[in-house]
Amino acid sequence: MYPQSSYLRSSLAFMSFFFAGSLAYAAEYTKLSPTKILEQVKAGKAVIIDVRENEEWDQAHLNLARSLPLSTLEGADAKARAKAIAILPTDKVIYLHCKAGVRCMKAAKILEKQGLNVEAIKASYSSLEDVFGMAKTTAPKP
Repeated sequence: MYPQSSYLRSSLAFMSFFFAGSLAYAAEYTKLSPTKILEQVKAGKAVIIDVRENEEWDQAHLNLARSLPLSTLEGADAKARAKAIAILPTDKVIYLHCKAGVRCMKAAKILEKQGLNVEAIKASYSSLEDVFGMAKTTAPKP
């Protein structure tokens, strides 16, 4: 084998790793506290989106939050996905939350590709509850 091909393979492997890594980590968790996020939402500079599933939303959700399940963003129904994305504001920061921070990061990556200004919230759901308060649930009583 020629030394150049080994060099070429190493270079290609490095470039693939570098570019794949930079794309995979484009979305970031916000550095703002839940209190600062609430201030921005109340001032009309931001919105907060709950990316948990509808069943979770129905059980409990934050005051001032809107629902956009991750399954809608990842789903095969392109029309439903496009409709959901179209109603998101383009002139505000969109803060995304879920229960543990994983789904909101997935949603952030999807929405960033659409050119939206999004930040995932890593803060725990209970800390968000403490700051935002809980809306009345729509879940049926057992």
